[in-house]
Amino acid sequence: MAALALWLTVREIDPEDPTLGAPFIGYPMNFSALWIPGLLVAIVLTLHTLIPHWPVLAIITLSAPLLTIAILTVQQRHGAWIPLKAHIGHGLASTVNELALFLAAGVLAAGLTSLSHSLRDWLPFDQFGAPQAGLILIAMVGAAALGVHPVITIAAFGVWLAPLHPEPDLLAITLLMAWAIGVPANPLSGLHLMMQGRYGIDGYAFLYWNRGYVLKCLGAGIALLFVYGAMLTNTVL
Repeated sequence: MAALALWLTVREIDPEDPTLGAPFIGYPMNFSALWIPGLLVAIVLTLHTLIPHWPVLAIITLSAPLLTIAILTVQQRHGAWIPLKAHIGHGLASTVNELALFLAAGVLAAGLTSLSHSLRDWLPFDQFGAPQAGLILIAMVGAAALGVHPVITIAAFGVWLAPLHPEPDLLAITLLMAWAIGVPANPLSGLHLMMQGRYGIDGYAFLYWNRGYVLKCLGAGIALLFVYGAMLTNTVL
């Protein structure tokens, strides 16, 4: 599924055609652009190996700003405070939309989880197979297009479907696909909010631009769920 999504991205972006993503350049695949993220990965993996009881999220949260400060200090010495101050005063302030999104998502997810507890006696189906997974995927991507972040629907559907004891891998694949396809469809996703804050782009413009990509990925995802469901059936038989 990931390979198909990447192929669709490459196929549908033509730098020579202004209507298909020009002047798209892409992420620079060279050492100067990759050594800092690579160093951060190495630090996180090393610390997690040495201190396995530390949560990976906590290690990343501590390592990322400390590594940034260390690199700036080495490169600019006494002048490092100027870009740090600018980032703290202006760069971080522009991320307020993303912060508000995840705070709101947490509150709404908690509310939907409580609601799903009250609906334990009612479920739309009595088993969870490929057809049901496909319907759930459509519902989650549709909710994302309306502005409901996949984080919220994943929390709600995960709890709601638990009484059916769904096959773990099938449920995990469904939820992962919903996240991957729902984010480009969601005008309020963190990535889109970030670009809205920095470039003043209307959030619903992303939904319009990505509609073809989202529908193709959704169709492919449903087909792959049925293929995986058939593999499960053959394994049981």
